[in-house]
Amino acid sequence: MRTWSEVNLDAINENINSIRSILNKDTKVLAVVKADAYGHGAAKVALSLVKNKIDYLGVATSGEAMELRNIGIKTPILILGAIYNENIGELISNDITLTVFDYKTALNISNVAKKLNKIAKIHIKIDTGMTRIGFYPTDDSVKEICKISKLDSIEIEGMFSHFAKADEEDENPTHIQFEKFMNIKNKLEEMKVQIPICHICNSAGIIDFPEYQLNMVRSGIITYGHYPSECVNHKKIKLTPAMTFKTLVANINQIEKGTSVGYGGTFTAEKSMKIATLLVGYADGYSRLLSNKADVLINGERCSVVGRVCMDQTMVDVSKLKNINLGDEVILFGKSGNNIVTVEEVAKIIGTINYEILCAVSKRVPRIYIQGA
Repeated sequence: MRTWSEVNLDAINENINSIRSILNKDTKVLAVVKADAYGHGAAKVALSLVKNKIDYLGVATSGEAMELRNIGIKTPILILGAIYNENIGELISNDITLTVFDYKTALNISNVAKKLNKIAKIHIKIDTGMTRIGFYPTDDSVKEICKISKLDSIEIEGMFSHFAKADEEDENPTHIQFEKFMNIKNKLEEMKVQIPICHICNSAGIIDFPEYQLNMVRSGIITYGHYPSECVNHKKIKLTPAMTFKTLVANINQIEKGTSVGYGGTFTAEKSMKIATLLVGYADGYSRLLSNKADVLINGERCSVVGRVCMDQTMVDVSKLKNINLGDEVILFGKSGNNIVTVEEVAKIIGTINYEILCAVSKRVPRIYIQGA
C-alpha cells in the first residue's frame, strides 16, 4: 500500500461507552455514520457499533441506509435528510426510518406503505434555528403534524431538531432552540399526538447540555474521538481519536542551495537539504492548502512539507533525520512516539474544521481496521 488510513474500532466503541457514561441510563444513542462514517468506513464501523448494542444509526441518504441493510444490519436506521425523488418503496420495505417535514411527503409515504401493507416509521424534523430543513415551530406546523399523525400506514416514531450553536461560547441560542422544540412537543401532546422518541442533542449538546438529552441523543464526531470545537468542555468526556492517516517515503533527494521544489517552485532551498518524497497527495485527501505549511511525523520526528502538495505526491524536509530509509512509515495525522499531529492542527492550517479533514480522506485510500489489538 502507498497510503492508508488505520481505523481503531476499539477506540470508537470506547468513545460510545464514554458517551453512555454521561447520559441517563435510559437515554438511547443514535450513532451518526453518514458520509462513510465521517471517512472511517460506514460498513465496518456500523457492524462494530451493532455488536456494542447501539440503539440507532443515522445516515444522510437512501444509498447510505441501504448499504447498511445490505450487509445484514437490522438495527433501526434513520435517514436524517430529505428523501425527495428516492425509492421510498425500497426504504419502507427495508424498515428504514424516514425524516418528514411536509405533509405532501408524508402522504406519499403513507400511500406507498399502504400498497406494501407496511407501517412506515417516520421522524418529524423541526427547524428551530438552522434554517435548513424542517417544520418551523409554529401553530400551523402543529396542525400539519396532527394531520400527518392521522394518515394510514404511518407511525410517527420520533421528532427531532438540530442545535446550530451548541459548540460555541454563547449558550443562549441553544436554550432558545430547546424552548422552541419543547413548545411544539407540548402543543402536540395537547392535541393527543404522543411521540415516543424525541432528540435534539448533537455531539456538542451531549457534552455541554445534558439537561436537554430527552430520550435519545445523536453522537456525531465524538463517536470518532474528536471534540466538535474548542469551546465545549473537553474535561467532561474522554475521547480517543480513531483514525491515523499514513503513507510511505518513496524517494530521498539531497539538494543544494537554490534548488526549487515542486510545482511553481514555491519553495527554494536556502541551504543544502535532504528532501523526501511521500506517496500521498490531494487526490488522497491531503489538501493542497497544506503546501509549505504542515508537518508530518517520520520516526517520531516532525518534518515540514515543502513545495506544493501534488495530486499523488508530497515533499518534506527530512534534513534533521539521522536515519531515514525508503519505505519508512509517515504519519500525516495521528501519533508517532511521543509526538502527535492532530486532525485539529491540520484543520486549523487550512482554515476548516476537523469534520472536513476526516471526510476528505478519499475512497482510493484503503481503510485498515484494528480491533482487539
